[in-house]
Amino acid sequence: AKVEQLTAELQVYNELKRRVEQSTFKKDLQRNIQEHGSPGAFWESEQESLLFVIEMKAERVQEQSRKLQQMDDLVEKNLSLEDQIVYILQQNEDLKVRIDNCQALIQQFSKEQQDLKVALERQLAVNQNLSQEKEQLMFKLRHRDSCPAIHLPAMMQEIAPR
Repeated sequence: AKVEQLTAELQVYNELKRRVEQSTFKKDLQRNIQEHGSPGAFWESEQESLLFVIEMKAERVQEQSRKLQQMDDLVEKNLSLEDQIVYILQQNEDLKVRIDNCQALIQQFSKEQQDLKVALERQLAVNQNLSQEKEQLMFKLRHRDSCPAIHLPAMMQEIAPR
């Protein structure tokens, strides 16, 4: 694992060295040396070191710029998501109000249904009583001759045929 890590670092270093050799700074330095002569081996090596450092810093700046762009994209995405969350929360509140209204209507309809059921049961009882009373009266009407002891209400005696 250590060998692989060092090999990877060496590849990064060699890539950076190659980029330094190809950079415009290196070309400018070579042209300057050709035009004005060599300032000396020490200064050439210092310039080479500076070019290497400049190239490294430029790469880091590019990397930081990419990261900054990614962060800007994330911030924008987060703002969009926050807007969506606010919208969804508003929809949830609206739906809660609608659910509460529907539940109130359901309770109202249940109470009305219960009241109607009670009224219907009363009406059925009244209808059943009236039906039984009618049957009794019809029976009395049909059999009034055979059972003179049956007492008809006064109104029925007026209605009954003679």
